[in-house]
Amino acid sequence: MQLFADLAVAIHAAQAGPFWLMSGLGALLAAALLYGAQHSLHRKRMFQNMPTALIRSAAQGYTEFRGMAEMMDGDPIRAPASLRLCVWFKYRIERYQESGRGRERRKTWVVVEQGVSDSLFNLTDTSDSCAVDPEGAEVHATQRDVWYGQTRLPGSFRPAGNNLLSRWFFSIGKEYRYTEHLILPGDALYVIGQFTTHGGSATSPIARDDTVAERLRAWKRDQSALLREFDSNRDGQIDAAEWNAVRQRVEREVRAEREATVDPPPVDVIGHTRDRRRPFVISSAGEDGVIAFHQRRTICLAVLGAPLAAVVLWAWALRLG
Repeated sequence: MQLFADLAVAIHAAQAGPFWLMSGLGALLAAALLYGAQHSLHRKRMFQNMPTALIRSAAQGYTEFRGMAEMMDGDPIRAPASLRLCVWFKYRIERYQESGRGRERRKTWVVVEQGVSDSLFNLTDTSDSCAVDPEGAEVHATQRDVWYGQTRLPGSFRPAGNNLLSRWFFSIGKEYRYTEHLILPGDALYVIGQFTTHGGSATSPIARDDTVAERLRAWKRDQSALLREFDSNRDGQIDAAEWNAVRQRVEREVRAEREATVDPPPVDVIGHTRDRRRPFVISSAGEDGVIAFHQRRTICLAVLGAPLAAVVLWAWALRLG
């Protein structure tokens, strides 16, 4: 209680300018923390309420899948630091060196190189497979490794373990630290994002095809050829029935050309939604892991934001009272 009494005295004694500036900044920080808590809570509930679909029968749009990570055909994906095969990576290489100026100079780990994979990989469930485009995704990868070495690019992969003591022991005398987050082939995945099908023979109806419309316009421009070919009663005019015959011939020609052309096979892709309200998430921790992450984040932000907001409101009430 004495603490609050002393704080109340300080609030009354504070100059108006600094008080309102600091309390205003505190109010903005509290609002940001509480907004973040509400945002994470909204995402947690969204993930809980979204039904899981099968790839083969999924509708186009915002969709949730569960399956297994697999490599696509072609060049394999390798993590830049460890050179291990994977479907997705995020890495960071740091150097232990001096930073700062004057008396503030001290040795710290400074990032010299980092990157994130944007290569496509496959997600396979019990029904089918689809490509995953990880660009812009919120990725939760359970595979995380840290190790140390003397060169910028490590000559070998030697994990230092996940506890602080083992990391400290392996870091002695080492100049570089390497950190990798990986999703490996065969990992179970939870993915939620925008599901679309590209390519294939799914096109607009033939009667509405731009090619059909263009060819009909061409017939109209060449009236002599139009009359010669389609004026069946030889009255010098094209009536409705004769024009319908023109349309049917053009549609048959376009349909035959289309059937003779081999369409590329359709490719199903799940990727970024381009909508902030609908997050694109890839997780090797499963749906429960993503929900737990946002639950912890909600609690932490609320625990920080609510007391700060209460203190600011209390200070304002004292000042204005």
